Amino acid sequence: MTAAATDARAATDAWSLQRLPPGWAALVFSARTFFAAMLALYIAFLVGLERPAWAMATVYIVSQPISGAALAKGFYRIIGTLVGGLFTLMTLPLLVDAPVLLTLALSLWIGGCLYLSLRDRTPRSYVFMLAGYSAAIMGFPNVDAPVGLFNVVVTRVQEIGLGILCATVFSALVLPQTSHAAGLARMRQWLRSADAQAAGLLRGTLTRQEMASGERGLAREITALQALMIYLSYEPAVSRAMRVVIRSIHGHAVLMLRLLAEIRDRLVELRLDGPLDPALAASLERLALWAERGIDSDPQEGAACARALSDAARRVPEGGEGWRAATLLNLAERVNAYVDVREDCRTLWQALKTERAPDSSALRVPGAGPMSALAPIDAGNARRAALALILALWVNAAFWILTAWPDGATAMMMIAIAASVTASQSRPVPALYEFIYAALIALVLVFVYQFAILPFVTDFAQMCLVLFPALLVCGVLMAMPRTAGVGFGITITFTTLLGLQNMFSGDLAAFANGNSAAVVGMCVALAAVSLLRPRSAEQAAIRLLRHGWEDVAALARLPDAAGRQGITRRLVDRLGLLAPTLTPRRGDDGEVAFATLFAAEGVLALAQLSPHVTAAARGTFERLLADVEAHFRLLVRGGHPDPSGLLATLDSMRAEMAGAPGPRAEAGLSALVSLRRGLMLGQGRAA
Repeated sequence: MTAAATDARAATDAWSLQRLPPGWAALVFSARTFFAAMLALYIAFLVGLERPAWAMATVYIVSQPISGAALAKGFYRIIGTLVGGLFTLMTLPLLVDAPVLLTLALSLWIGGCLYLSLRDRTPRSYVFMLAGYSAAIMGFPNVDAPVGLFNVVVTRVQEIGLGILCATVFSALVLPQTSHAAGLARMRQWLRSADAQAAGLLRGTLTRQEMASGERGLAREITALQALMIYLSYEPAVSRAMRVVIRSIHGHAVLMLRLLAEIRDRLVELRLDGPLDPALAASLERLALWAERGIDSDPQEGAACARALSDAARRVPEGGEGWRAATLLNLAERVNAYVDVREDCRTLWQALKTERAPDSSALRVPGAGPMSALAPIDAGNARRAALALILALWVNAAFWILTAWPDGATAMMMIAIAASVTASQSRPVPALYEFIYAALIALVLVFVYQFAILPFVTDFAQMCLVLFPALLVCGVLMAMPRTAGVGFGITITFTTLLGLQNMFSGDLAAFANGNSAAVVGMCVALAAVSLLRPRSAEQAAIRLLRHGWEDVAALARLPDAAGRQGITRRLVDRLGLLAPTLTPRRGDDGEVAFATLFAAEGVLALAQLSPHVTAAARGTFERLLADVEAHFRLLVRGGHPDPSGLLATLDSMRAEMAGAPGPRAEAGLSALVSLRRGLMLGQGRAA
């Protein structure tokens, strides 16, 4: 990137939302989105579109604080709407005289689209989701009038396209926030949090809950950073070099979290076993001071601290030949790796700040590359989400057809929308409760506006003035992380059901019937999702843990370095998904997930050492790996394997390796420690 381009970027970022305090940023985002929505509404009225409210609602649906996210969401929304409209055009005229077959076809389409959207956690998933519930929005209300369906599809695409255009223009021109600026701020905060976590671990000043909370927070931020990386592709102003830097930062952040978890576990075990040697404690304190200096720390000091810690670990007299000595070696190895990764993070952050890609030789751990995409939600969970949606549609359709319910189409639309927008949540049932709660609040607002405020509005300017207070509050709620879910539900329901059209209609009976049908549809969706999807954090967590156990079993059968990287990144992603739903505690699912990673580390390290040992010892290694695979396969099947046999094998292998000098023996002892800790913590048998 040229100097002129860098200066232009700096000037742009200086006027971005990222520079404002969180409260002011939310307020400015809300005001910006309101004016974009009013522009879309005005143009829709001006050109005579059938439902101008859809243009306004689309602005709020696609608007995001980050400009790349808004562009991606808008682009895929228009494609998804077109695909859903084309399916409706092909299906509805053919099956209009067979309501059962029509309902079956639309339901299977909507459910299939939801399944595909859950299997792809990139912005592309929005195409599938929109293709699904757009077919519901355009299809179900027109089952009795397929003749005008083409005009409905064209008008809907026009309304949505208008909303997307206004949202994108305002997002790009009015205090834009680029992925580059957002990534810079998020990574800086992540480094500070990681340094604080490391200093607390090394000093032993953190409680169990503080350790767990810190790890969950770091995992959650890494998952958010990974999602942010995806939007870089939609911002042409971000150079290819900077995209590589941000992706490399993500890979190093994942590796650092793994190392911090291992350091935490080894230090906890050592301190429970007895007081640390004074020389070792002094080295840990020196390293903690180095970490606290943050990006201003001296790289040479970090390397010196790591060497001093390794020397102190080898000289500890009370270590003997037991597990304590092996654990000290393992700790020293992990600390050295942590120092290298942290220095790389500092180098990469400086490169991101100055927009100058670093020389690859400047990185100490160049192999810590990024994961290109978010791991998909597991197929079983996606299938259950799709089946829950199809079941809800069939139940409601049966009632609609048998009773000739006038507003049955409204209920069908709300089932498709509510089940789709909450399906990606790890706990969809609470998310649906929140969605229904937000919709009820919005319905009260809609009632007040339709029957107490809008009848007295005489021109567009007055309408903007009366809508401004409600939509400003809604926009702020959308922009604040803690209220984003409720804010989105209120805003979308309010803007959609307000029904702003060229002619005002104050039919109270129609309002009551239509909106009660919407509530019924959401409740039917809730009942179906409650029946087929996990209701609690524990149910969601156990599914994620089983995938981790499958990873370790596969790695024990075919050990490879790439497998270690994949397991590490998938674990961090799963922790990021679990973090908002779990209260950290001793022995919880987050700790068991880390135990899975420790076991994977030990398995791979032992497999790498196997070719360098004698034939007799290699046979022991291979039997151990086979037993580890069987252990984790049994966990996947829901069994409760007894690790005592594996632990006894590890004890005998440790005794043999302790008497052999050399770096390979030390590496073997370190690997045994990782595997042993993984087995013990995974069984809730922490030392």
